[in-house]
Amino acid sequence: MDALRTQVVETQKARSDLMKWKLMLVAGLGTVGLGLDAGKVGPWHPVLCLVPFVCVYVDALCAHLSLRIRAIGDFLAAERPQTPEEEREHYYELFLRSDKPPFRLETLALHWSTILLSALVAASGLQPPASAGALPSAHITVALVLSGALGIILTLGVWGFHGTRVRAIKRAAEKWQKRMVDAEQSPPAYPEGRAGAPSGSAEA
Repeated sequence: MDALRTQVVETQKARSDLMKWKLMLVAGLGTVGLGLDAGKVGPWHPVLCLVPFVCVYVDALCAHLSLRIRAIGDFLAAERPQTPEEEREHYYELFLRSDKPPFRLETLALHWSTILLSALVAASGLQPPASAGALPSAHITVALVLSGALGIILTLGVWGFHGTRVRAIKRAAEKWQKRMVDAEQSPPAYPEGRAGAPSGSAEA
């Protein structure tokens, strides 16, 4: 159990680090794309096309780590507590897995920030500057609008897939808990004549 709880803590740290990387990557791409790097390089808006895909990639990794945390938590909630400390943690895990989970703000901020940034990228393509690089303005406009639209679609897809997997993990945990209860209630079955069966069972 301690190893699983340690894995949860390490996974949470990794998820927080990914969210920090998302901010740094978006800030770096935005600086280059908008030409905010102390005037050394002019605006190069095609770089902004990378922002939605970088955000979606980080969101997908964060969703994967969230699923890992969820799987471990549901497994611990399905286990029978053996000590008073485990019993308190068991009830806490059950509380977190209620119909309205209390910790959803981080996930909402993660996905909605990507949707907002993707929308801003698409909107920036409506009026690209003439000095946006070697590509014609029409090409830049199409690229920015398409990347922003794809960013929104992919974000909604990752969000929906994450919810589907959460429900699948919940069903698997419920089946596992039911299997454990059935195993505790039913006596072990020994095949006739097999070694390890109680005395007299092979003769009956």
